[in-house]
Parts: sequence; C-alpha cells; structure tokens
Amino acid sequence: MKWEYSLFNRVKDIQSRSVINDIGGCDPLSKCFIMAYLASYFKLKNYVEIGVDNGRSLFSVAQAVKDNNGKAYGIDPYLLVEDEEYDFEEILKKRVNRFLEGIDFENMYNKVLMNTEVFKLSKVVEIVRKTSTEAALYLKDIDMLHIDGKYDFESVQDDINNYAPLMREGGIIVFDCINWDSVKRCYDQYKNDYIILLETNNFGILMKKQKNQKNLNGAVDLSKKLENIYYRLLEIDNKTEEEKITVNVGVLAYNHEKYIVDCLNSIIKQKGDFNLNIIICEDKSTDGTAGIVEAYINNVEVGKNVTFEFLKGKVNLGMVKNIKRLLKACSKSRYTALMDGDDYWADENKLQIHIEFMESHPQCSISFDDILFYDEIENEYNFYNIQQQIKGDILTTPDITSINFIGNISCCFYYSKYFDQIPNGFFEMFVGDWMLNIEFSLFGEIGHVNKAMTVYRRHEQGILNGMNDNDKNKKTIVLIDAYNKFLNYTYNEQFSNIRKFCELKLGNKYLEYLIYRPIRLE
Repeated sequence: MKWEYSLFNRVKDIQSRSVINDIGGCDPLSKCFIMAYLASYFKLKNYVEIGVDNGRSLFSVAQAVKDNNGKAYGIDPYLLVEDEEYDFEEILKKRVNRFLEGIDFENMYNKVLMNTEVFKLSKVVEIVRKTSTEAALYLKDIDMLHIDGKYDFESVQDDINNYAPLMREGGIIVFDCINWDSVKRCYDQYKNDYIILLETNNFGILMKKQKNQKNLNGAVDLSKKLENIYYRLLEIDNKTEEEKITVNVGVLAYNHEKYIVDCLNSIIKQKGDFNLNIIICEDKSTDGTAGIVEAYINNVEVGKNVTFEFLKGKVNLGMVKNIKRLLKACSKSRYTALMDGDDYWADENKLQIHIEFMESHPQCSISFDDILFYDEIENEYNFYNIQQQIKGDILTTPDITSINFIGNISCCFYYSKYFDQIPNGFFEMFVGDWMLNIEFSLFGEIGHVNKAMTVYRRHEQGILNGMNDNDKNKKTIVLIDAYNKFLNYTYNEQFSNIRKFCELKLGNKYLEYLIYRPIRLE
C-alpha cells in the first residue's frame, strides 16, 4: 500500500526539481506544504500568487487547488522595471538592482509555461503577465492570496490595498519575507485586523475573519496544528541523511494471562525497515500476566532490531495513570503504536504500512487502521461498521468529536513527540481511547488506513463488555460532559448531538438516574 500521490509527496516532488528553484530562496518545502495544506483543509478554489519567479510555491499550492477543482493565478510581468524606486537603504537598493539585472526574465517565463505542462497543471494554473495593479482588475472572490517576491513597503501596501477587498470572508493571506523591515511594517498593520494562523521568522499567515470569540477559539486549535506541522517539516527540510526509524509499541497489560502471548507474538512478527522497541506497561495484575511477560521476554527469540522494556507494576495504578506512564515511556521514538494486552494484529506489515502513511502525510498526528471485532463467546469476527462508512483518508477533530470512528487504541499509530504536549490536567479525568484520540487530533489530522489489521477481542473481562446498552449510554453522557468542558466547549455542537442521541435511547429514566445513581468512572 503506497501513498506516492499524497499531497505532501506531490509537493515534495516539485521541491526536488532544480529547474524551479526560486531566485530568492524564500519558498522551502516547509512553507510550500503549509500553504498547500491550508488550501486542502479549507477546500480553497481560487488562489492568487503575486510574484511567481520559477513557480516553486505556485505549483505546490496548485496541487491542492487541483484536488479542489479550482484555479491558481500567478501574477508576474516578468520584466525589469527600469529606474524603479525601492524604499530600502541605499546599499540594499543597489544589491537588489544588481540581482534583478542578472535575471533572464523571458527565459524564466517560458520555463514556467513549460512546467505547467510538466506538472500536469495546464488546466489549473494561469500565468497573468501583468503588474499586480493591472491584474487586480480581472480577479475577484480570492480564497488565498500569497504576496511573494515584493520586499519594499509601498509595493506590499499596494498589493494589500488592491487585493484585500477581493478576498472572501475566511480567506487566507500569506506574507513573504516578513523578516525584512520594509515588509514587516505592512504586515504588522494588517495582523492587528486579521487572525494570525502562523508566524515564523520568514513568513506570516493571516485569516480574513472577524475577531469574535468563536473564530479566535477555532484559530487557536488550527494554529497549534500548523506550528506542529511546520516544525515537523523543518526537520524534513534539514535532514542530511536518512536515519532508521524507531517505533515503540506500548502494551497496556492487566489481567491478560489468557491473551498476552497472542498479543506479543503479533508484535514481534512485524516486518519492515525500522527498529522495534516493545514497552509493556503492566499494572499489578491479580493473575499470572506479569510472570508470563517475564518468561516471554527471557525465552522467545526475536530479531536484532527488536528490544523489550518491561515496566512491571508495583502497585495498581488504574487505567488512566497506567496510560500516562506508558505514554511517557514511549515519547522518545518517532512513532508509537499502542496495544491493549488482550488484542492482537492480523497483518505482519501493519507497522510498515503506518510508517509509510505517516511519512507521506506529515499533517497527521495519528493514523489508524480498521478493526475486526472478535466475539470470544460467539467465536465470530465482524467489522466495525462505522469505519466501513468513512470516505477519504484524512479526518479532523470535528469528525472525531462527532463519533468515535476509531473505536480502540490497538489500531492507532502516533507521532510520539506530541505525547509531551498533552496537558497534565488531561489525566485528571477518565481517559479512554476516544478522548486520547480527540486530544491527539488537536496536534494534527487523523489518517485512515483503509485496511483491517487489528483484532479487538470482546470477552467477559473487557471493560465495556459487562455493561448493557443503557449503562454504556449513561457512561457516554458523563464522559461527553467532562470532555466538552475540558475542550472549552469548542466542539459543543458535535458533543451535544451525541449526548442527545444517548438521551433519546435512555428516555426519561436518565434524569432519575443522574439524581440517584451517579456514575463512578474508575
């Protein structure tokens, strides 16, 4: 299973072509993919870039615009304006003029036209060979504006004055080279009026949207994702040599003596080009789980790339504190897969498949594969029907707060560095797999690997299997209220819909239940 045509891989391919290295060098992979990601995230269709050069950023964002059946306009007259005045200091002005005089603009223009064909974007990209002031007369309803290659205050100011009125509400503005004093002066004026999504040393991204509390709260979550993606991309930008990836597999083990060997066997059978470190977090089981794990580690032969860590419980911490302990232990690798000790994996290539997915989708903080429910009593397997209805391979926080489509941590694969971003207050409430994955979706998107590779056992000792439907709905309602409050009611609409559904299933008995029988979560 390959993802060579993912948006990231298409943008990375464009960045690798030396023929489109922009003359100013201000459009690295990190910036270009962030812009393409935003175009994809908001389904933007009308992109305008002022200052095309060789098209490094234009072609990158156009890949996302193409997916959205939109249009990308590149504005550049491709000529040297004689005696143009810049509001730079004299020494810098001379350097800029000498730099521009050495460019063959006609040749550059012809190469850009040729590359629209090379990248199969001829129906998407339109080069407008006019000044930005002239081109503004022909454009409207702009979704994203990129002011690239303009470094003096008056030029940037003119572009904003001409194009900001053409942008729709919710549109994105990208300012290039905000580390230049001349550009920063203009950028600082406008960031007071618009919502800041991302600000780096070199570029800033603003959203043209009213600064009410709801919009600002939504921007906080998006800004966190963009910052995470940006720093992850910087690591890719600066990577000089390929290092072998290490994957931690964190196993939660408690009273799993009947199942833990099957679980561990399915882990050590994993194939692929990575180092595998298995961390078993045992929580003072009352059966023989700990002894079985110790014997397994001491006696089972594994490959040279496989290591074990056994965190044997001295006292019973309970599920939430045991998860916290396990996540801390797993945080130093690039990726982590989590497992309940009574589940197992049905595909020996599972980890390699998730690695390839996550390497091709750096906007994702988590990926998951489909699960098979194994009913131990009935001895039958069934798909998790919610997963079979998912469309597309990227999902978001609003999606997972609307319904728990992941269903179980044993099918999940995490970017480990984000474990350190989980606030301590998170572990002060009951944390099941649903809330853990909601929290992780705040750090990046959720990737779906549409292949059944995880078996989730249903047996009499399972946490939820002893509950009837009414008890499950009651517990869900209490969890929803806690999660909603913890997330500052940002996703209140989604949580409320689930709550209403549970209340309808419970009927009027729910009110009596809350008054006389409060739920104990642990």
